[in-house]
Order: sequence, then C-alpha cells, then structure tokens
Amino acid sequence: MIYIFIGPSCSGKSTIVVNSFIKNRAAKEFKDILTVCETESAYLVGKWFDERRVKGLDRISRAQIPKITEQVKRLIPKGKDIVLEGDKVVSGKIFDELLDMGAECQLYWIRCSEKMTLKRNRKNGSTQKESSIKAVATKAKNMFWQYAPMMNGMIIDTEEITDWESFSLKSAKLIKPYKKKRKAREDFAVFILTHGRADNVVTLHFLQRAGYTGRWYMIIDDEDDQRGLYEKNFGAEHVIVFDKQAAYDRADTMDNFNNHSAIIYARNESWRIAKELGLNYFLMLDDDYTRIDYRWEENGMLRTRMLPDMDRVFEDMLVFLDATGATSVAFCQNGDFVGGLQGGTFKKGLLRKAMNSFFCRTDTPIEFKGTMNEDVVTYTTLSSRGILFLSVTACSVRQIPTQSLEGGMTDFYKESGTYMKSFYAVMSMPSAVKVDLMYTKHKRIHHRVNWECCAPKILNQKWQKEG
Repeated sequence: MIYIFIGPSCSGKSTIVVNSFIKNRAAKEFKDILTVCETESAYLVGKWFDERRVKGLDRISRAQIPKITEQVKRLIPKGKDIVLEGDKVVSGKIFDELLDMGAECQLYWIRCSEKMTLKRNRKNGSTQKESSIKAVATKAKNMFWQYAPMMNGMIIDTEEITDWESFSLKSAKLIKPYKKKRKAREDFAVFILTHGRADNVVTLHFLQRAGYTGRWYMIIDDEDDQRGLYEKNFGAEHVIVFDKQAAYDRADTMDNFNNHSAIIYARNESWRIAKELGLNYFLMLDDDYTRIDYRWEENGMLRTRMLPDMDRVFEDMLVFLDATGATSVAFCQNGDFVGGLQGGTFKKGLLRKAMNSFFCRTDTPIEFKGTMNEDVVTYTTLSSRGILFLSVTACSVRQIPTQSLEGGMTDFYKESGTYMKSFYAVMSMPSAVKVDLMYTKHKRIHHRVNWECCAPKILNQKWQKEG
C-alpha cells in the first residue's frame, strides 16, 4: 500500500504520519535515491529524524521532485507499505505515475479551515505570505477531489484537534468524500480478451482502481495452458473458455498460416458469448491497458488525466452508441495524438474508425477478418459499405508498448514485425489503404488510410431534401 498525505500547511500531516508509522517503533534512516526512514512495516520517503518542524518530502529540493516516483519504484518490491507526505508530492504527474505502477494507493486529505491554517502558521512562527499558504491549500484540495475516486481518498478533519500526541490514523475520524450514485447496468459486461497472461492482466487492475463495478469476464481459448491459473486468480465464474479450432474454422484469416495465436477468434466469438450471458451490450478490451484518459484543451495545450468513474464513462459510451446508430464506438489511442493539439486529431471530435476498445450491441454482430490488423481490416472494409464506426477523441486508452509483454500475440509480432501486419488491410481495401513509412523514433512500415476513398461522407442534416 502507498499512503499519501496532503493538505494545507500546519494541518497535522507530519504529526499523523509520525504517530501512525514511526512513534514507539524501531526505525532507521538510510540514503537511497532520496533519504528514507524504515520501520518494521513501512518506508517513509523523506527526512524524519531531527527536531525540525518541516519533515518528509517537504525537505527535498525542487530538483529532487522527479526522483520521488523513482524511489517508490525501488521500494515496492521490498513488500512494505510506503508513505509519502508533503506539498511536493501534490502533483498530477506524480499521482499518475504512482497509479501506473499498479500498487494500491490510499490518499488522505488532512483538512482544516483557511482561518485555522493561517492561525497555526503564525503560531509556529511562519512568515510565509498568506497568498502562498492559500495557494498550497487550494492545490491540495483540487488534487484530492481529482484523484480521490482512483486512490480510495479519505478526508481527515483537524479543525478541532487539540490532543496532538495521540492523533493518528487509529484515532482519527475518517470521512468518505463521496457516495456512489449509480450502479453499473446488468445488461452490459466488459470482455477482456487474453491469452497466456494469467499473472499479468493489466486491464483488470486498471478497471478496478477506476471504479468499475459491473460485470467482467476473461475470454480465453481452450488451447491456453494457463486456464487453471486464470480460474485460480480470477474465479472460474469470471473465466469463459471458447473452442479455438471451431472459431478458426469459421474465421476468414486472409492467409494460410494456420496461426492460432491471433485475437480475431476471441473477437468473433464475443457475440456468441454475450448472447449466452443474456447481455444487450459488451465492451471488448485487450489485456494490456493501464488507463483510460480524458483529454481537453487548456491554454493552447492538450491536457490529459485519468478518468475516475468507469461506470459512468461506459454508460455514456453506450448512450452514444445507440444515439449515433453506429455499429461500434471506441476510445482513441494515445498514438492518435502525436503532435498534441497541433496534430489536429483532437479537434476533429470523432474519427471514422474503431480500434482496441469496441463497444458493441449483442444483436449487431461484426465479422472480423485477418490474422493481424483485424481491427483496421474490419473498420476500413465495412466503412466502405456504409457501416459506421466512430472513435471519440475526448478519451483515449493507454497501452503497454506492443511486444513488451509475454503472451498474447507478442511472439507473432516479434517474428514478422509490422511489415506483414500492414499488408492485411491493403489486401482487403487496396483502393483506400497503402503501406507507408511511419516516422517515430525509428522508421517502420505501417498502413495508411486514404479516407477520401474509404468511407461515404456523412452530410449535415440541414442538406436533407424534404418530401
């Protein structure tokens, strides 16, 4: 567990940490990337062993702030709780990096009124400007409300505290900051398509910390030798197994490789599975998503933050699916936003494609084709026939880099790279797709879609003729 304590200055953050994690415990201090205090059960990052009033991470320099998460990464494998306290940890970048590590986080906002904050500062001899004290308090407050849903946020009010000697997590009254107002719908489920990664399904961890409470299932095939481990880790009721050879026999792989590692089989089987489960809607996700981000424009920059309430997000996407009449809608990918705001993708609002995350209706099946690049093959080919696919540029999925995880299609991609993968869409739609060079850090072969030749235009309703 990573414990994070934030709040106004002189609110009692350091006191509650000392009383809860250090007092009456054997402790030692050592120098690592940063200074760390170690007890039998926890690591407290920062300086805690002197008489100075300012403790913890408030003792590090601004240049050392990026090292906070480096230090946490080094401490996590040691198996003890980790404690972070102070104004310098109040950073969206740091909070995002902590969440991406996959460790469970517990965020505390140590709260007191502005008047009490100023009074305690002056009593302690602080000469800090009032405006600066208020700014620190406001930043902590705003950061708490943004990340509380993802970090199990709790409020501790210290306005009336007088007995500071016994003030600790055990004695403090914890206040839940919000109550969940909605329950996930029963006719919808998340399908996580996975193979050979029973100990590393990153997507499920993300969904749980992002507040998803609905139905979910691991979709695996009967050739996966980790089936028993999946059932042990997630419960047999959450693991659905399909007949891969039967799925292969029904699929158009567009090749004669007889390759059984492709995700196309799980994709095509999802409609049959959804029908058997009595679902009206489902969402297909790969197993390597670390988060789903919300994007917005601010001061000429494209900003992002992790979406906290997946129940609400998924419900809104289903409403959008029905309202548009699309066959499938999806989130964008981070790679769609290369160039930031100047790249132009975000301002489009919607893209005529769907990849990686597919919101689907059970009564509207899609036939995916191709051993590789099955999503591009499908949305380009079907779009040319007037079938609508849409991606929302306000949201995007963040994935672990391709080929960095064992299992899945990693071995197949490592063998053929992106060269072979890119040609499937060309075979299916030669009138609209070509192979080109993608210029990232290293040049690589990739498909390029000419949308002028791919999909019928959608005209504004105002041009519709009457009668």
